[in-house]
Amino acid sequence: MTMDRIAHKIAVDSVSMHEFFELMEKEQWKEEDLDKFVSTPGIQFLIRQEKDTSWNNSENKVKEFLKMAREGEQGKLGGWAAACREKVRTTRRLVQLSQRWEYLVEEPSRIVLSYLPEETEPKGRFYLLPGGMKESYADCTGLGINLGYDSSMKVDSEVQFHIGRQEYRYLLCETSGRDFGIDGCKTPEDYLREFLRITMREGMAMHMGLKAKGDRSEFLERHVVADESWKRSVEKAFQILMDSRTRGQGQNEGQDFEDEMRKLKETAKYLEEEVFSGEYSPAAMVGLSIARAIDPGQKNTFNEARAAYFGADSHAADLFDSSNTGYERGQYEEERGTRKRSLQQAVIDISRELGYAVFFELGRISPADSLVPPAVWEAFSVVKKEEGLMPGAGFP
Repeated sequence: MTMDRIAHKIAVDSVSMHEFFELMEKEQWKEEDLDKFVSTPGIQFLIRQEKDTSWNNSENKVKEFLKMAREGEQGKLGGWAAACREKVRTTRRLVQLSQRWEYLVEEPSRIVLSYLPEETEPKGRFYLLPGGMKESYADCTGLGINLGYDSSMKVDSEVQFHIGRQEYRYLLCETSGRDFGIDGCKTPEDYLREFLRITMREGMAMHMGLKAKGDRSEFLERHVVADESWKRSVEKAFQILMDSRTRGQGQNEGQDFEDEMRKLKETAKYLEEEVFSGEYSPAAMVGLSIARAIDPGQKNTFNEARAAYFGADSHAADLFDSSNTGYERGQYEEERGTRKRSLQQAVIDISRELGYAVFFELGRISPADSLVPPAVWEAFSVVKKEEGLMPGAGFP
Protein backbone atom coordinates (compact mmCIF):
# COMPACT_ATOMS: atom_id res chain seq x y z
CA MET A 1 0.00 0.00 0.00
CA THR A 2 1.87 3.09 -1.21
CA MET A 3 0.66 6.65 -1.55
CA ASP A 4 1.30 8.89 -4.51
CA ARG A 5 0.35 12.05 -2.67
CA ILE A 6 1.49 15.62 -2.22
CA ALA A 7 1.21 17.24 1.19
CA HIS A 8 0.74 20.86 0.13
CA LYS A 9 3.80 21.00 -2.14
CA ILE A 10 5.76 18.23 -0.38
CA ALA A 11 5.94 14.82 -2.03
CA VAL A 12 4.98 11.95 0.27
CA ASP A 13 7.06 8.76 0.41
CA SER A 14 5.41 5.68 1.94
CA VAL A 15 7.63 3.04 0.29
CA SER A 16 9.16 1.93 3.58
CA MET A 17 5.64 1.31 4.94
CA HIS A 18 4.82 -0.88 1.95
CA GLU A 19 8.08 -2.82 2.26
CA PHE A 20 7.56 -3.26 6.00
CA PHE A 21 4.12 -4.79 5.52
CA GLU A 22 5.50 -7.12 2.86
CA LEU A 23 8.29 -8.11 5.21
CA MET A 24 5.80 -8.89 7.98
CA GLU A 25 3.87 -11.22 5.67
CA LYS A 26 6.88 -13.44 5.00
CA GLU A 27 7.26 -16.53 7.17
CA GLN A 28 11.02 -16.41 6.84
CA TRP A 29 13.36 -13.56 6.03
CA LYS A 30 16.22 -13.78 3.60
CA GLU A 31 19.05 -11.32 3.90
CA GLU A 32 18.01 -9.74 0.61
CA ASP A 33 14.52 -9.11 2.06
CA LEU A 34 16.02 -7.08 4.89
CA ASP A 35 18.45 -5.37 2.52
CA LYS A 36 15.55 -4.25 0.34
CA PHE A 37 13.74 -2.81 3.34
CA VAL A 38 16.67 -0.88 4.86
CA SER A 39 17.63 0.54 1.44
CA THR A 40 14.29 2.38 1.06
CA PRO A 41 14.55 6.19 1.17
CA GLY A 42 12.42 6.31 4.33
CA ILE A 43 14.69 4.00 6.32
CA GLN A 44 17.78 5.78 5.00
CA PHE A 45 16.20 9.01 6.28
CA LEU A 46 15.53 7.38 9.66
CA ILE A 47 19.14 6.21 9.93
CA ARG A 48 20.36 9.77 9.32
CA GLN A 49 18.12 11.05 12.12
CA GLU A 50 19.40 8.54 14.65
CA LYS A 51 23.04 8.57 13.52
CA ASP A 52 24.19 10.08 16.82
CA THR A 53 22.39 7.54 18.99
CA SER A 54 22.96 3.88 19.81
CA TRP A 55 19.70 2.93 18.09
CA ASN A 56 18.89 2.94 14.36
CA ASN A 57 22.19 4.46 13.31
CA SER A 58 23.06 1.98 10.55
CA GLU A 59 21.46 -0.52 8.20
CA ASN A 60 22.92 -3.38 10.23
CA LYS A 61 21.44 -1.98 13.45
CA VAL A 62 17.97 -1.78 11.92
CA LYS A 63 18.24 -5.35 10.63
CA GLU A 64 19.51 -6.54 14.01
CA PHE A 65 16.62 -4.92 15.87
CA LEU A 66 14.08 -6.31 13.40
CA LYS A 67 15.39 -9.85 13.81
CA MET A 68 15.29 -9.55 17.60
CA ALA A 69 11.77 -8.12 17.50
CA ARG A 70 10.64 -10.91 15.17
CA GLU A 71 11.89 -13.44 17.74
CA GLY A 72 9.89 -11.75 20.49
CA GLU A 73 12.87 -10.46 22.45
CA GLN A 74 12.18 -7.79 25.05
CA GLY A 75 13.44 -4.23 25.12
CA LYS A 76 13.12 -1.06 23.08
CA LEU A 77 14.88 -2.62 20.09
CA GLY A 78 15.07 0.66 18.21
CA GLY A 79 11.30 1.04 18.32
CA TRP A 80 10.75 -2.02 16.12
CA ALA A 81 9.29 -4.25 18.84
CA ALA A 82 6.07 -2.24 18.96
CA ALA A 83 5.94 -1.93 15.17
CA CYS A 84 6.25 -5.70 14.68
CA ARG A 85 3.91 -6.58 17.53
CA GLU A 86 1.24 -4.12 16.40
CA LYS A 87 1.52 -4.38 12.63
CA VAL A 88 -2.28 -4.46 12.27
CA ARG A 89 -2.55 -1.23 14.21
CA THR A 90 0.19 0.35 12.08
CA THR A 91 -1.65 -0.68 8.92
CA ARG A 92 -4.84 0.82 10.27
CA ARG A 93 -3.09 4.10 11.02
CA LEU A 94 -1.87 4.34 7.44
CA VAL A 95 -5.37 3.66 6.11
CA GLN A 96 -6.86 6.30 8.41
CA LEU A 97 -4.25 8.80 7.33
CA SER A 98 -5.15 8.16 3.69
CA GLN A 99 -8.88 8.41 4.32
CA ARG A 100 -8.60 11.64 6.32
CA TRP A 101 -5.76 13.15 4.35
CA GLU A 102 -7.10 16.68 4.00
CA TYR A 103 -7.81 17.01 7.73
CA LEU A 104 -4.75 15.21 9.13
CA VAL A 105 -2.09 16.22 6.60
CA GLU A 106 -3.19 18.97 4.22
CA GLU A 107 -4.48 21.32 6.90
CA PRO A 108 -1.30 21.27 9.04
CA SER A 109 0.78 21.75 5.87
CA ARG A 110 -1.38 24.67 4.77
CA ILE A 111 -0.90 26.37 8.15
CA VAL A 112 2.87 25.91 8.06
CA LEU A 113 3.28 27.21 4.52
CA SER A 114 1.26 30.32 5.36
CA TYR A 115 4.19 31.33 7.62
CA LEU A 116 6.75 30.94 4.84
CA PRO A 117 7.48 32.92 1.65
CA GLU A 118 5.00 32.29 -1.16
CA GLU A 119 7.81 31.21 -3.47
CA THR A 120 8.77 28.33 -1.16
CA GLU A 121 9.13 25.20 -3.29
CA PRO A 122 10.17 22.27 -1.06
CA LYS A 123 12.67 19.87 -2.57
CA GLY A 124 12.57 17.34 0.26
CA ARG A 125 10.21 14.49 1.10
CA PHE A 126 7.61 13.69 3.72
CA TYR A 127 8.36 10.13 4.86
CA LEU A 128 5.75 7.88 6.43
CA LEU A 129 7.77 5.52 8.61
CA PRO A 130 6.83 2.15 10.17
CA GLY A 131 9.25 2.37 13.11
CA GLY A 132 11.95 4.25 14.98
CA MET A 133 12.68 5.53 18.48
CA LYS A 134 10.84 8.84 18.12
CA GLU A 135 7.41 9.93 16.98
CA SER A 136 8.74 12.28 14.30
CA TYR A 137 11.88 13.66 12.67
CA ALA A 138 13.15 16.47 10.46
CA ASP A 139 16.32 17.72 8.81
CA CYS A 140 17.19 19.79 5.74
CA THR A 141 16.12 16.94 3.42
CA GLY A 142 12.59 16.43 4.71
CA LEU A 143 10.43 15.25 7.58
CA GLY A 144 9.05 11.94 8.78
CA ILE A 145 6.39 10.66 11.15
CA ASN A 146 6.54 7.25 12.77
CA LEU A 147 3.18 5.52 12.37
CA GLY A 148 4.53 2.50 14.25
CA TYR A 149 5.12 4.49 17.44
CA ASP A 150 3.70 2.74 20.46
CA SER A 151 1.26 5.26 21.91
CA SER A 152 0.57 8.88 21.05
CA MET A 153 0.45 8.64 17.24
CA LYS A 154 -2.92 6.92 17.51
CA VAL A 155 -4.53 10.29 18.34
CA ASP A 156 -5.46 12.61 15.46
CA SER A 157 -4.31 15.77 17.22
CA GLU A 158 -0.89 14.24 17.94
CA VAL A 159 -0.43 13.34 14.27
CA GLN A 160 -1.32 16.93 13.32
CA PHE A 161 1.03 18.32 15.97
CA HIS A 162 4.01 16.31 14.75
CA ILE A 163 3.35 17.09 11.09
CA GLY A 164 3.05 20.82 11.81
CA ARG A 165 6.11 20.96 14.04
CA GLN A 166 8.44 18.88 11.89
CA GLU A 167 7.34 20.35 8.59
CA TYR A 168 8.18 23.82 9.87
CA ARG A 169 11.57 22.65 11.18
CA TYR A 170 12.37 21.10 7.81
CA LEU A 171 11.22 24.07 5.74
CA LEU A 172 12.94 26.62 7.96
CA CYS A 173 16.15 24.67 7.48
CA GLU A 174 15.69 24.59 3.72
CA THR A 175 14.58 28.19 3.21
CA SER A 176 17.20 29.71 5.52
CA GLY A 177 20.03 27.48 4.32
CA ARG A 178 20.95 26.83 7.95
CA ASP A 179 21.54 23.22 8.94
CA PHE A 180 20.68 21.71 12.31
CA GLY A 181 23.21 21.65 15.13
CA ILE A 182 26.22 23.59 16.38
CA ASP A 183 29.07 21.53 14.92
CA GLY A 184 30.25 24.41 12.75
CA CYS A 185 30.68 26.82 15.67
CA LYS A 186 34.22 27.96 16.52
CA THR A 187 33.88 31.08 18.65
CA PRO A 188 31.68 32.07 21.62
CA GLU A 189 29.78 34.42 19.32
CA ASP A 190 29.12 31.54 16.91
CA TYR A 191 27.55 29.51 19.73
CA LEU A 192 25.44 32.44 20.91
CA ARG A 193 24.20 33.00 17.36
CA GLU A 194 23.33 29.36 16.75
CA PHE A 195 21.58 28.89 20.09
CA LEU A 196 19.49 31.98 19.35
CA ARG A 197 18.59 30.44 15.98
CA ILE A 198 17.70 27.15 17.66
CA THR A 199 15.50 28.95 20.20
CA MET A 200 13.67 30.68 17.36
CA ARG A 201 13.37 27.50 15.26
CA GLU A 202 12.11 25.29 18.07
CA GLY A 203 9.73 27.94 19.38
CA MET A 204 8.21 28.63 15.98
CA ALA A 205 8.02 24.90 15.25
CA MET A 206 6.21 24.28 18.54
CA HIS A 207 3.84 27.11 17.70
CA MET A 208 3.13 25.56 14.29
CA GLY A 209 2.49 22.19 15.91
CA LEU A 210 0.04 23.68 18.39
CA LYS A 211 -1.78 25.62 15.66
CA ALA A 212 -2.05 22.45 13.58
CA LYS A 213 -3.27 20.54 16.63
CA GLY A 214 -5.85 23.18 17.45
CA ASP A 215 -4.75 23.23 21.11
CA ARG A 216 -5.01 26.82 22.28
CA SER A 217 -5.09 26.41 26.03
CA GLU A 218 -4.44 23.01 27.60
CA PHE A 219 -0.78 22.65 26.62
CA LEU A 220 0.07 26.24 27.42
CA GLU A 221 -1.61 26.12 30.82
CA ARG A 222 0.15 22.88 31.67
CA HIS A 223 3.66 23.75 30.49
CA VAL A 224 4.09 27.49 30.00
CA VAL A 225 1.91 29.17 32.60
CA ALA A 226 2.20 26.66 35.44
CA ASP A 227 5.91 25.91 35.22
CA GLU A 228 8.69 28.35 34.37
CA SER A 229 11.61 26.06 35.17
CA TRP A 230 12.31 26.14 31.43
CA LYS A 231 12.97 29.85 31.74
CA ARG A 232 15.61 29.30 34.43
CA SER A 233 17.30 26.59 32.35
CA VAL A 234 17.64 28.85 29.32
CA GLU A 235 18.85 31.74 31.47
CA LYS A 236 21.59 29.55 32.94
CA ALA A 237 22.60 28.19 29.52
CA PHE A 238 23.04 31.60 27.93
CA GLN A 239 24.81 32.93 31.01
CA ILE A 240 27.34 30.09 30.78
CA LEU A 241 27.97 30.99 27.13
CA MET A 242 28.30 34.69 27.94
CA ASP A 243 30.76 33.95 30.78
CA SER A 244 32.86 31.83 28.43
CA ARG A 245 32.94 34.70 25.95
CA THR A 246 34.13 37.07 28.68
CA ARG A 247 36.94 34.72 29.68
CA GLY A 248 37.95 34.23 26.05
CA GLN A 249 38.18 37.99 25.48
CA GLY A 250 40.82 38.28 28.17
CA GLN A 251 43.13 35.76 26.57
CA ASN A 252 45.47 35.85 23.59
CA GLU A 253 45.48 33.30 20.79
CA GLY A 254 47.52 30.87 22.86
CA GLN A 255 47.15 27.65 24.80
CA ASP A 256 44.84 29.18 27.40
CA PHE A 257 42.50 30.38 24.66
CA GLU A 258 42.51 26.99 22.96
CA ASP A 259 41.76 25.29 26.28
CA GLU A 260 38.87 27.66 26.87
CA MET A 261 37.43 26.99 23.42
CA ARG A 262 37.74 23.24 23.93
CA LYS A 263 35.85 23.49 27.22
CA LEU A 264 33.26 25.68 25.52
CA LYS A 265 32.74 23.10 22.79
CA GLU A 266 32.14 20.36 25.37
CA THR A 267 29.83 22.57 27.42
CA ALA A 268 27.89 23.72 24.36
CA LYS A 269 27.30 20.13 23.24
CA TYR A 270 25.88 19.31 26.66
CA LEU A 271 23.66 22.41 26.59
CA GLU A 272 22.44 21.52 23.10
CA GLU A 273 21.27 18.13 24.31
CA GLU A 274 19.85 19.19 27.68
CA VAL A 275 18.36 22.63 27.02
CA PHE A 276 17.91 23.10 23.27
CA SER A 277 16.80 19.68 21.98
CA GLY A 278 13.40 18.01 22.01
CA GLU A 279 9.90 19.19 21.29
CA TYR A 280 9.31 20.28 24.90
CA SER A 281 12.81 21.63 25.53
CA PRO A 282 13.33 24.74 27.67
CA ALA A 283 14.50 26.64 24.57
CA ALA A 284 11.33 25.65 22.72
CA MET A 285 9.25 27.09 25.57
CA VAL A 286 11.08 30.43 25.46
CA GLY A 287 10.82 30.54 21.68
CA LEU A 288 7.15 29.60 21.87
CA SER A 289 6.49 32.54 24.20
CA ILE A 290 7.89 34.92 21.57
CA ALA A 291 6.20 33.13 18.66
CA ARG A 292 2.77 33.44 20.26
CA ALA A 293 3.34 37.09 21.10
CA ILE A 294 4.36 38.13 17.59
CA ASP A 295 1.88 35.99 15.65
CA PRO A 296 -0.42 38.38 13.78
CA GLY A 297 -3.20 35.85 14.33
CA GLN A 298 -3.00 36.34 18.10
CA LYS A 299 -5.07 39.20 19.49
CA ASN A 300 -3.91 41.68 22.13
CA THR A 301 -0.36 40.39 22.12
CA PHE A 302 1.53 42.80 19.89
CA ASN A 303 1.90 46.56 19.84
CA GLU A 304 1.64 47.19 16.11
CA ALA A 305 1.92 50.95 16.61
CA ARG A 306 5.53 50.43 17.68
CA ALA A 307 6.34 47.97 14.92
CA ALA A 308 4.76 49.03 11.67
CA TYR A 309 7.69 48.23 9.43
CA PHE A 310 9.90 45.19 9.40
CA GLY A 311 11.65 43.11 6.79
CA ALA A 312 14.89 41.39 5.96
CA ASP A 313 15.59 43.73 3.04
CA SER A 314 14.95 46.99 4.87
CA HIS A 315 17.20 49.06 7.10
CA ALA A 316 17.95 47.62 10.50
CA ALA A 317 16.56 50.87 11.86
CA ASP A 318 13.15 49.39 11.14
CA LEU A 319 13.80 46.96 13.98
CA PHE A 320 14.17 49.73 16.52
CA ASP A 321 11.99 52.37 18.05
CA SER A 322 12.43 55.46 15.88
CA SER A 323 13.71 57.46 18.86
CA ASN A 324 16.77 55.18 18.99
CA THR A 325 17.84 55.62 15.38
CA GLY A 326 20.12 58.16 13.83
CA TYR A 327 17.47 59.19 11.31
CA GLU A 328 15.99 62.66 11.18
CA ARG A 329 12.25 62.49 11.69
CA GLY A 330 11.47 63.78 8.21
CA GLN A 331 13.80 61.31 6.52
CA TYR A 332 12.39 58.53 8.64
CA GLU A 333 8.82 59.35 7.63
CA GLU A 334 9.80 59.75 4.00
CA GLU A 335 11.33 56.28 3.88
CA ARG A 336 8.53 54.75 5.88
CA GLY A 337 6.13 54.38 2.96
CA THR A 338 8.52 52.33 0.82
CA ARG A 339 9.70 50.16 3.72
CA LYS A 340 6.42 49.49 5.45
CA ARG A 341 5.47 45.83 5.78
CA SER A 342 2.72 44.04 7.54
CA LEU A 343 3.40 42.10 10.71
CA GLN A 344 2.55 38.93 8.78
CA GLN A 345 5.35 39.67 6.33
CA ALA A 346 7.75 40.21 9.22
CA VAL A 347 6.88 36.80 10.61
CA ILE A 348 7.37 35.28 7.17
CA ASP A 349 10.80 36.92 7.01
CA ILE A 350 11.79 34.83 10.02
CA SER A 351 12.54 32.04 7.56
CA ARG A 352 15.41 34.04 6.02
CA GLU A 353 19.02 33.53 7.04
CA LEU A 354 18.98 36.51 9.42
CA GLY A 355 15.41 35.82 10.46
CA TYR A 356 16.36 35.27 14.08
CA ALA A 357 17.15 39.00 14.27
CA VAL A 358 13.61 39.84 13.17
CA PHE A 359 12.22 37.25 15.58
CA PHE A 360 13.98 38.58 18.67
CA GLU A 361 13.48 42.25 17.84
CA LEU A 362 9.77 41.60 17.43
CA GLY A 363 9.90 39.81 20.76
CA ARG A 364 11.50 42.82 22.43
CA ILE A 365 8.51 45.03 21.62
CA SER A 366 5.90 42.44 22.56
CA PRO A 367 4.62 41.12 25.90
CA ALA A 368 7.05 38.21 25.53
CA ASP A 369 9.84 40.57 26.61
CA SER A 370 9.13 39.79 30.27
CA LEU A 371 8.98 36.02 29.65
CA VAL A 372 12.42 35.85 28.06
CA PRO A 373 15.42 35.55 30.42
CA PRO A 374 17.69 38.64 30.55
CA ALA A 375 20.73 36.60 29.49
CA VAL A 376 19.00 35.88 26.17
CA TRP A 377 18.59 39.58 25.45
CA GLU A 378 22.23 40.17 26.45
CA ALA A 379 23.35 37.43 24.07
CA PHE A 380 21.23 38.89 21.29
CA SER A 381 22.78 42.33 21.81
CA VAL A 382 26.26 40.80 21.45
CA VAL A 383 25.36 38.92 18.27
CA LYS A 384 23.45 41.83 16.80
CA LYS A 385 26.48 44.08 17.23
CA GLU A 386 28.80 41.51 15.66
CA GLU A 387 26.44 41.06 12.68
CA GLY A 388 26.32 44.81 12.19
CA LEU A 389 22.58 44.89 12.84
CA MET A 390 22.68 48.24 14.57
CA PRO A 391 20.66 51.39 13.79
CA GLY A 392 21.59 52.63 10.36
CA ALA A 393 23.07 49.35 9.13
CA GLY A 394 21.14 47.34 6.56
CA PHE A 395 20.26 43.70 6.21
CA PRO A 396 21.78 42.08 3.13
